[in-house]
Amino acid sequence: DFQKPPGIVVRRRGMNEIAARKQPLRRRRACAAALALALTAGLAACGDDGGSAATSTGASAAASGAGGSTSGTAGADAPISVIDKVKFLNGELRVAAGTTVVFDNVDSQAHTAISDDNSTFDTGLIAAGAKASVTLEKPGTFAYHCSLHPFMKAQIIVS
Repeated sequence: DFQKPPGIVVRRRGMNEIAARKQPLRRRRACAAALALALTAGLAACGDDGGSAATSTGASAAASGAGGSTSGTAGADAPISVIDKVKFLNGELRVAAGTTVVFDNVDSQAHTAISDDNSTFDTGLIAAGAKASVTLEKPGTFAYHCSLHPFMKAQIIVS
Protein backbone atom coordinates (compact mmCIF):
# COMPACT_ATOMS: atom_id res chain seq x y z
CA ASP A 1 0.00 0.00 0.00
CA PHE A 2 0.92 3.61 -0.54
CA GLN A 3 2.19 5.39 2.56
CA LYS A 4 1.60 9.11 2.42
CA PRO A 5 4.19 11.31 4.04
CA PRO A 6 3.07 13.22 7.10
CA GLY A 7 1.53 16.67 6.44
CA ILE A 8 0.52 15.83 2.81
CA VAL A 9 -3.15 15.79 1.95
CA VAL A 10 -4.10 13.46 -0.89
CA ARG A 11 -7.21 14.46 -2.81
CA ARG A 12 -8.96 12.98 -5.73
CA ARG A 13 -9.62 15.32 -8.61
CA GLY A 14 -13.27 15.96 -9.17
CA MET A 15 -14.88 16.85 -12.50
CA ASN A 16 -15.13 20.56 -11.63
CA GLU A 17 -11.40 20.76 -10.96
CA ILE A 18 -10.55 19.07 -14.29
CA ALA A 19 -12.92 21.37 -16.21
CA ALA A 20 -11.38 24.42 -14.52
CA ARG A 21 -7.89 23.29 -15.59
CA LYS A 22 -9.02 22.89 -19.23
CA GLN A 23 -10.54 26.38 -19.45
CA PRO A 24 -7.20 28.27 -19.85
CA LEU A 25 -6.23 25.79 -22.59
CA ARG A 26 -9.46 26.55 -24.46
CA ARG A 27 -8.76 30.26 -24.12
CA ARG A 28 -5.23 29.83 -25.49
CA ARG A 29 -6.54 27.80 -28.43
CA ALA A 30 -9.17 30.45 -29.20
CA CYS A 31 -6.53 33.20 -29.06
CA ALA A 32 -4.22 31.20 -31.33
CA ALA A 33 -7.04 30.65 -33.83
CA ALA A 34 -7.91 34.37 -33.81
CA LEU A 35 -4.25 35.26 -34.36
CA ALA A 36 -3.95 32.79 -37.25
CA LEU A 37 -7.09 34.24 -38.84
CA ALA A 38 -5.75 37.80 -38.52
CA LEU A 39 -2.41 36.82 -40.05
CA THR A 40 -4.15 35.05 -42.94
CA ALA A 41 -6.26 38.13 -43.63
CA GLY A 42 -3.15 40.30 -43.51
CA LEU A 43 -1.28 38.07 -45.97
CA ALA A 44 -4.26 37.97 -48.34
CA ALA A 45 -4.21 41.76 -48.46
CA CYS A 46 -0.44 41.79 -48.99
CA GLY A 47 0.34 43.61 -52.19
CA ASP A 48 -3.02 45.37 -52.32
CA ASP A 49 -2.10 49.01 -52.70
CA GLY A 50 -5.61 50.40 -52.41
CA GLY A 51 -6.45 50.27 -56.09
CA SER A 52 -3.87 52.68 -57.49
CA ALA A 53 -2.32 49.88 -59.57
CA ALA A 54 -5.40 49.44 -61.73
CA THR A 55 -3.56 51.28 -64.47
CA SER A 56 0.12 51.13 -65.09
CA THR A 57 2.58 53.34 -66.85
CA GLY A 58 3.51 50.70 -69.37
CA ALA A 59 7.20 51.28 -68.74
CA SER A 60 8.25 47.68 -69.33
CA ALA A 61 6.17 47.23 -72.46
CA ALA A 62 6.96 50.61 -73.97
CA ALA A 63 10.67 50.34 -73.25
CA SER A 64 10.94 46.96 -74.94
CA GLY A 65 9.18 48.03 -78.13
CA ALA A 66 7.68 44.55 -78.31
CA GLY A 67 4.29 45.69 -79.50
CA GLY A 68 2.29 46.00 -76.33
CA SER A 69 1.45 48.96 -74.19
CA THR A 70 -0.57 49.34 -71.05
CA SER A 71 -3.24 51.88 -70.41
CA GLY A 72 -6.02 52.61 -67.97
CA THR A 73 -8.68 53.42 -70.54
CA ALA A 74 -10.43 51.23 -73.07
CA GLY A 75 -13.66 51.40 -75.04
CA ALA A 76 -16.83 49.83 -73.71
CA ASP A 77 -16.62 47.14 -76.41
CA ALA A 78 -13.02 46.12 -75.57
CA PRO A 79 -12.38 42.39 -75.13
CA ILE A 80 -12.21 41.46 -71.47
CA SER A 81 -10.08 38.85 -69.71
CA VAL A 82 -11.81 38.20 -66.39
CA ILE A 83 -9.77 37.17 -63.34
CA ASP A 84 -11.76 35.28 -60.70
CA LYS A 85 -11.16 32.47 -58.21
CA VAL A 86 -7.40 32.65 -58.84
CA LYS A 87 -7.61 31.97 -62.59
CA PHE A 88 -8.03 33.72 -65.91
CA LEU A 89 -11.55 32.70 -66.94
CA ASN A 90 -10.84 33.33 -70.64
CA GLY A 91 -8.16 30.72 -71.30
CA GLU A 92 -7.74 31.98 -74.85
CA LEU A 93 -8.72 35.37 -76.24
CA ARG A 94 -8.63 36.23 -79.99
CA VAL A 95 -8.30 39.89 -81.00
CA ALA A 96 -7.22 41.99 -83.97
CA ALA A 97 -3.93 43.91 -83.95
CA GLY A 98 -4.26 47.29 -82.25
CA THR A 99 -7.01 46.04 -79.90
CA THR A 100 -7.07 47.08 -76.26
CA VAL A 101 -7.70 44.15 -73.93
CA VAL A 102 -9.08 44.82 -70.45
CA PHE A 103 -8.10 42.65 -67.49
CA ASP A 104 -11.00 42.80 -65.01
CA ASN A 105 -10.00 41.48 -61.57
CA VAL A 106 -13.25 40.41 -59.86
CA ASP A 107 -11.30 38.19 -57.46
CA SER A 108 -10.86 39.04 -53.77
CA GLN A 109 -7.09 39.38 -54.10
CA ALA A 110 -4.59 41.24 -56.26
CA HIS A 111 -3.20 39.73 -59.49
CA THR A 112 -0.98 40.66 -62.43
CA ALA A 113 -1.00 39.79 -66.13
CA ILE A 114 2.46 39.62 -67.65
CA SER A 115 3.47 38.09 -70.96
CA ASP A 116 5.57 34.94 -70.65
CA ASP A 117 8.41 36.65 -72.55
CA ASN A 118 8.35 39.39 -69.86
CA SER A 119 8.51 42.10 -72.51
CA THR A 120 5.31 42.23 -74.59
CA PHE A 121 3.08 43.53 -71.79
CA ASP A 122 2.87 43.82 -68.03
CA THR A 123 -0.22 45.21 -66.32
CA GLY A 124 1.49 45.67 -63.00
CA LEU A 125 -0.50 44.86 -59.87
CA ILE A 126 -4.26 44.80 -60.43
CA ALA A 127 -5.99 45.28 -57.08
CA ALA A 128 -9.09 43.28 -56.19
CA GLY A 129 -12.06 44.83 -57.98
CA ALA A 130 -9.86 46.91 -60.30
CA LYS A 131 -9.11 46.80 -64.04
CA ALA A 132 -6.04 47.24 -66.21
CA SER A 133 -5.69 47.21 -69.97
CA VAL A 134 -3.07 46.54 -72.63
CA THR A 135 -3.03 47.40 -76.33
CA LEU A 136 -1.47 44.74 -78.54
CA GLU A 137 -0.12 46.20 -81.78
CA LYS A 138 1.64 43.23 -83.39
CA PRO A 139 0.14 39.91 -84.52
CA GLY A 140 1.18 36.76 -82.68
CA THR A 141 0.28 34.40 -79.87
CA PHE A 142 1.08 35.85 -76.48
CA ALA A 143 1.01 33.51 -73.49
CA TYR A 144 0.73 35.28 -70.15
CA HIS A 145 0.55 34.51 -66.45
CA CYS A 146 0.08 36.10 -63.04
CA SER A 147 3.46 36.79 -61.44
CA LEU A 148 1.93 36.33 -57.96
CA HIS A 149 0.31 33.01 -58.89
CA PRO A 150 2.45 31.40 -61.65
CA PHE A 151 -0.05 28.57 -62.14
CA MET A 152 -2.53 31.13 -63.54
CA LYS A 153 -1.97 30.99 -67.31
CA ALA A 154 -3.80 32.04 -70.47
CA GLN A 155 -3.05 33.40 -73.94
CA ILE A 156 -4.08 36.12 -76.35
CA ILE A 157 -3.96 35.45 -80.10
CA VAL A 158 -3.52 38.69 -82.08
CA SER A 159 -4.27 38.56 -85.83
